[in-house]
Amino acid sequence: MQHYVRYLVFLILLLPLFIPVSLASIPHPSSQYIYFNVSLSEGYKIVLVSYSNQTFPLLIFTPSQFKYWIKNLTTNAILVTNISKGNYSFYLPQGNYVVVIDGYNNSYPYPQNYKLYTIPYNVYALISQPKNYSAIGIAAYGVGNKSSCVITTNAILGYFNISSIYAYNSTFYVHYGASLQLNAVLRGKNQSLFLQNVIGFNTNKNILQFVTNIWNLTSPSATLNNSFFYFNSTSYFTYKLPFAGYLVINVSNVSNGVKISFGYIIIQNGSITEPVIRFFTTVYFPFKGYILVNPFNLTGNYHAYDTEFVFGGYEDGEITTFISLNATLALYYNSTYGWTPFKSIYTYGVNTGEGVTNLHVSLLHGYANVYVGNENLSLLTTHFDPSNPYLLYIRILPYNYSFYVNSSYKIYFPENISSKYEVARLNSIYVNGVKVENGYVISYTTLPKVVEIYVNYTYYFYVSIILPNGSVLRGWYSNGSEITLPKEIYFNNDERYLLTTNMVYVQQPLINYTPEYVKQFKVMVDNSTYWVNQGSKITLYSPTFFILTVKWIGTYNVTNGAIIEVTSPIVEKEIIGINYVNLCLILVLILALVWLIKRILS
Repeated sequence: MQHYVRYLVFLILLLPLFIPVSLASIPHPSSQYIYFNVSLSEGYKIVLVSYSNQTFPLLIFTPSQFKYWIKNLTTNAILVTNISKGNYSFYLPQGNYVVVIDGYNNSYPYPQNYKLYTIPYNVYALISQPKNYSAIGIAAYGVGNKSSCVITTNAILGYFNISSIYAYNSTFYVHYGASLQLNAVLRGKNQSLFLQNVIGFNTNKNILQFVTNIWNLTSPSATLNNSFFYFNSTSYFTYKLPFAGYLVINVSNVSNGVKISFGYIIIQNGSITEPVIRFFTTVYFPFKGYILVNPFNLTGNYHAYDTEFVFGGYEDGEITTFISLNATLALYYNSTYGWTPFKSIYTYGVNTGEGVTNLHVSLLHGYANVYVGNENLSLLTTHFDPSNPYLLYIRILPYNYSFYVNSSYKIYFPENISSKYEVARLNSIYVNGVKVENGYVISYTTLPKVVEIYVNYTYYFYVSIILPNGSVLRGWYSNGSEITLPKEIYFNNDERYLLTTNMVYVQQPLINYTPEYVKQFKVMVDNSTYWVNQGSKITLYSPTFFILTVKWIGTYNVTNGAIIEVTSPIVEKEIIGINYVNLCLILVLILALVWLIKRILS
């Protein structure tokens, strides 16, 4: 309906073109008058500022009417009135006009006492003529194809997911700077403030900071320059791609005025992170206020009551060029239904001073996708429908598995999970430290929420163990249990297997598992018996006297000191004999010694 009212107003404004002002009411041109040629665009009005206390006639003509008037010929005028000191606004249809201030009673107007402007009077004029190199992203003006609406809210939320970002401007002091701005207008008692929650990127160093700007949009003399109300910023920190999260501006009316909070939520910095809302700036003003989107009015200095979530230059009105950018954006306001997306979305912002040269916006899975390409300064959609914000963070322990959901979420874990060789049996579930039964529904909220779920399953694994004698141990064992195996397995009286480790620890299915056993043989040496590992070597040796001999009779029949390898059971017996050669030698030596002694004595 507002759309049709707008055009009805224009039709009414056209009537003066067809209803002539009588010549009697049009003053003749004096010897001195001043005039202004005006080219008026749609949605703009003529504003004349007079600094003179004198009263003079003001006439507005079409160019052809003006030509007749200055020749003192019969003609019509669009408007005839008197002006003195003050501001005067004239709403006329789009077209070319001549505004005349005529002399009167030998008094003449001085040009330096008059200033004429063409100024937009609603947002249609601003968005119909976007500036070159605008800030690009998504913006809500309350304007659609055939309808318009006013939105008031206490909070706005901008979602971003950036997978690549790199910008360059050789003429700016931060060569690789860029910004992502969440912009809104606060309306208070006779006050309009431009609120900016900004991420300032230094894209070649992968660092960023969060910045707050608050500007005065109340009066015509308040412009977007360095004479703003407030500035604050965080320190720099490193970001990793993909980089995702939310910017938020929250307005709360308190006893003495309004509290404005600027914050951010990071949900992914390379990897998924736990959501924490961090308000880095809080400002108070001594009046009540709210965030306003209104297409029918402009602020005191002719800026839009809009909400913007746009990429631009780093700061100070910089226009930058993106070498690469791939980002997903969404824009929400807080309503009685929670976070609600703005439905009618444009691809550019008109309030911020920064801009870009080469970004394109399209729809992707309900979101706005911003990437390097030719600018498309236009209405993107009247049915913007991104998903609910992903603010509910769920962590599953002890598996350390985390994920986000954007609606109420029912948690259900089966009592038994089975496969061929593995069974899990549910013991208990704890949600944020509280034991629950029969499932649990986690409620979605408009604020970040962390839910920690501890799931206690006992796992059972199928185990089959093949022993050296061919027997098999089979069964289901709980995770972490220990299986005691027989330390010794006898194949017969002379052969056995010895376990090298005492326990088998069950941490997974063990199929046809072969434990480490070593094969041993019985070795009997003389009157001693030993169990010796297969492949070991033993020495058969016994100390002897000079006149005795030792040999080993049995499995191998070897001499004293022989080394043999154990490859089967061994039986060896020590046999002691007389070394007759050595014995005869000793006897000869004894006889020789006796003979020598007798000879010496004789």
